[in-house]
Amino acid sequence: MALFMADIQVLEAAIRSREVRKQKLQDEARLAYIGYFDTAAVSKDRFMKSLDHWKNDFGIMETIYDDAMEILSTRVAKEKKQEEEEEGAQTEGVAKD
Repeated sequence: MALFMADIQVLEAAIRSREVRKQKLQDEARLAYIGYFDTAAVSKDRFMKSLDHWKNDFGIMETIYDDAMEILSTRVAKEKKQEEEEEGAQTEGVAKD
């Protein structure tokens, strides 16, 4: 459930992103959101029913939410590290020239 929540959080953020709006990519972002449920092998309706179920137990929902935020934090850290490594490689390549 936490993984689904993390993925959906990213997709929903993309739909609302200023950069997505500037580049007129809202339709693509919405399609990615809709398509996610097909690739995740769970229907949006089933996800929402599960979410509604877990919302009734604050302790469990808090744990699921915390796990989702941890997944997102880990993804951000990996992305930043990868960007830094790529920038370092580019800088190193320029310095050798």
